[in-house]
Amino acid sequence: MKTSLVVLIAVVIIFAGALIFAGKNSSINQVSSENSSEPKENLKSVVARIGGSHLVASVANTDRSRSQGFSNVKSISPNEGKMFTFDKEDYYTFHMKDMNFSLDFIFVNDQGNVVDIVKNVNPDFKGLIKPAYPASTVFEVSAGWADQNNIKVGQTVSSVNMQ
Repeated sequence: MKTSLVVLIAVVIIFAGALIFAGKNSSINQVSSENSSEPKENLKSVVARIGGSHLVASVANTDRSRSQGFSNVKSISPNEGKMFTFDKEDYYTFHMKDMNFSLDFIFVNDQGNVVDIVKNVNPDFKGLIKPAYPASTVFEVSAGWADQNNIKVGQTVSSVNMQ
């Protein structure tokens, strides 16, 4: 019964993620600004499992998409995020330039373990967000998501479904 419930929840999350990212004018799928002469970049998305929770995240794996992040996005859904991927572990820093909402940052190492969590960073924060330990993947999620989903350092992160 418990397994069936978990499978059902996972299917609902995957379906919801597909609907979110299939939207015509989704702000996170349109990374470049309308004034840019460069073509718009469509990001892949992944359903990631962090600890026991699922998150639908667009993948930022280029300098351009990583620089954009959620800048100029008005809001995101409760289980929506962005997954920043890098070729190697390092102390990657993040900023809150042009942000409209607060974020939690979840830093993950090459082994797929959460190594640091920076919570409730306000959009007006002017400094840099930096992990305590090197990471190769970083998730940006709505502020409070890490606490609401009981995310802790040491938990495992895995990909459930690439879209």
